[in-house]
Amino acid sequence: MNRSLIIGLGTFGMTIAEELAAKGSEIVAVEVNESVMHLVSGKIPDVRVIDPADPGWLEAINPDSVDHVVVCIGNLEQSLLMTLQLIEHGFANIYARASTESHRRILLSIGVRNVIFPELDAAKALADRITAPSIRSIVRLAGDKIMADFSIPQEFVGQSLIELDLRRRFNVMVIALRRYVPAIDSITRENVMREQFLDAPKPEVPLEEGDILVLVGMEESIHTLIDAWSDDDDGEAP
Repeated sequence: MNRSLIIGLGTFGMTIAEELAAKGSEIVAVEVNESVMHLVSGKIPDVRVIDPADPGWLEAINPDSVDHVVVCIGNLEQSLLMTLQLIEHGFANIYARASTESHRRILLSIGVRNVIFPELDAAKALADRITAPSIRSIVRLAGDKIMADFSIPQEFVGQSLIELDLRRRFNVMVIALRRYVPAIDSITRENVMREQFLDAPKPEVPLEEGDILVLVGMEESIHTLIDAWSDDDDGEAP
């Protein structure tokens, strides 16, 4: 079973702990505030109160028994102290939350490869939704490359990926297709629409209304593709 160590049980840490537990992970959680421990003890069986200045509590946890560590502490000093202790004790796969850009840079400088910046990520996601409403979701990859779900415009309906030729024209790759298809609910026996995920979609098959393309490419290239249709007044594909 996957085992995760969650450090800090504020809203961010508690949400991660609950989501991981729901996906089958075994959770070990530590908190510096004893009152918080009492609030969450019914949700997470293994919760420990620790003194962040005393690394002795780490001796009770074998680094090899933990698959992932998530440092959810927003306080700069406590976050860095805790992260350094984890590194010194041989813990791998450390994810650390940054509360400011300076915090993020310091975490990177001490060797943390997975830095989480929830406020910045949320702000960027909101900006993406406002400026490109046809993009349903975005996952930021290395550098300026992103993966995005793109609700196709009416002009795409009936055309195949070969005809659209998005890779040559926009340097954007289609890696999958999301399509809603009729189905019957196994319990209620009602007619419903279920999402079907087609990886490596056949390039010669025409797209249908409501299809969502999963795109990978540079952020600028994907936005160029989006803008080409959102700015088109004639209703014709450029």
